[in-house]
Amino acid sequence: MIVDKPHKSITQLNNIFSSKDISFLLQDSSQALENEENLKSNYFWDETVKEYSKPILIKTLESSSKAYKIINSRVSEITGKVPESINYYFWGPGSYIPWHNDALYTTAVTIYLNETWDVLHGGLFQYIFNNQILTLTPKLNTGVIQTGGVYHSTTIQSSASPVRKSIQLWFSEKKSFL
Repeated sequence: MIVDKPHKSITQLNNIFSSKDISFLLQDSSQALENEENLKSNYFWDETVKEYSKPILIKTLESSSKAYKIINSRVSEITGKVPESINYYFWGPGSYIPWHNDALYTTAVTIYLNETWDVLHGGLFQYIFNNQILTLTPKLNTGVIQTGGVYHSTTIQSSASPVRKSIQLWFSEKKSFL
């Protein structure tokens, strides 16, 4: 059997959620960060993806939670796919992810949750496309959809950066509503 690899692409979408939903997700993610006992770190990641990064804190959302339902509904509407998992990621000073291609997943979606972000703080999303390195700055309620194994990374966050918050969704196989 021949399995087609998905086409490699990066898509940036603005205003993913309604103002009501993004307000709820901002509040919910802030509460998750304050409630540290429910967070895990990236210690379990493969060394090639972790390298020398300071810890990235992760909150896996329960499928019964309001946040999960909001995110799942909207992202599934956009992508036509059902995510394997939905997480909040909290990136502190010194955190980053080196160049990689998410080889275990067909698609990944990142949605930024900081109300403002200064490029001097680092934490920028970079990817290689057509032999060029392109950069996206985190922006509130903006999503980046990666499909097909595009090489990407995030730049190291500066020692003065605030915590960068994002939603991360993973898709392991093509699950469609169609």
